[in-house]
Amino acid sequence: MDKAQADRLWRRAMRALSDGMPEMAPHDATVPVADYLDASRFERELRLLRRHPLPVAAAVELVRPGDYTALTRLGIPMLIVRGQDGVLRAFVNVCRHRGAQVVAPGRGTQGTRFSCPYHAWTYASNGELQGVPKSFGFPCLDKAGSGLRPLAVAEAAGLVWVVPDAALAACDVRQMLGPLADEFGLHRRLFLAKASLASEAASGPEAFDPRLHGNIIYFFFPSTALLVQPDHAQLSVWEPLAADRTLVHEITLVPEAPANERAERHWDRNIALYRTTLAEDYALAESTQAGLASGANESLRFGRFEFAAPRFHAQLGEALDALP
Repeated sequence: MDKAQADRLWRRAMRALSDGMPEMAPHDATVPVADYLDASRFERELRLLRRHPLPVAAAVELVRPGDYTALTRLGIPMLIVRGQDGVLRAFVNVCRHRGAQVVAPGRGTQGTRFSCPYHAWTYASNGELQGVPKSFGFPCLDKAGSGLRPLAVAEAAGLVWVVPDAALAACDVRQMLGPLADEFGLHRRLFLAKASLASEAASGPEAFDPRLHGNIIYFFFPSTALLVQPDHAQLSVWEPLAADRTLVHEITLVPEAPANERAERHWDRNIALYRTTLAEDYALAESTQAGLASGANESLRFGRFEFAAPRFHAQLGEALDALP
């Protein structure tokens, strides 16, 4: 966050403190309960999720040539590898022969060649098909066009971001993430002021440090949140599995690797506090989910100060309508 952005944030926070009220929308809003239960809508949402950048790893996990990780997100098996040329690449982790997953889930450091366990078709770290056993049986094979399907990938904010839809392999991931600070588009920023901010009000914007005087939460549409704290950041990614089930992935970003056991305990305590706090929210979310199909409510109501939620739903609806 640069100085101009911090100044704008300070002025908005001061206005809220002066008013004694948070920023609010003109009216409260409702969202139909059916939106949370519709299986066909979920399938469309899944297609939409696959068309947006998804953080899948910390960048530090894929630094050296040969570093790789294989995982599945949103139903798409992925292989992310740092090539021998130093370039980070991502692929659909599916063999072009009979569709088996080429690499078992997990991480490694010797990813120079990947051989499918089914019939040993072999791929280089740049995705090219290198070896086809009994190649005489495939006289029509276009070897050059039969490498692993690429996925769009980029590093940003200490994370590796992948767009899971192979049809968008040529897209610019960094451009899709967009300039959050401009508060434009689908992404947004939430600033939760701490009590210490009031005591710093008289010092003016020059003394304002957003990370010291509040919690900053960056939301990347449609399912990623990054909590920035004074000395580290916590990432949460929500992966919908069905209309009524969601898997949560977490990554903690720290300034440097823990140098000793004391440092490890420090970060373990921070992570435990984060998970304990969110566990309360997740328990309430499960309670809400359990009551959605009861018929008690036709819609959920959001107050003026909860405007981010209905705005998200409106933007999600617009994005779903625009799906090709």
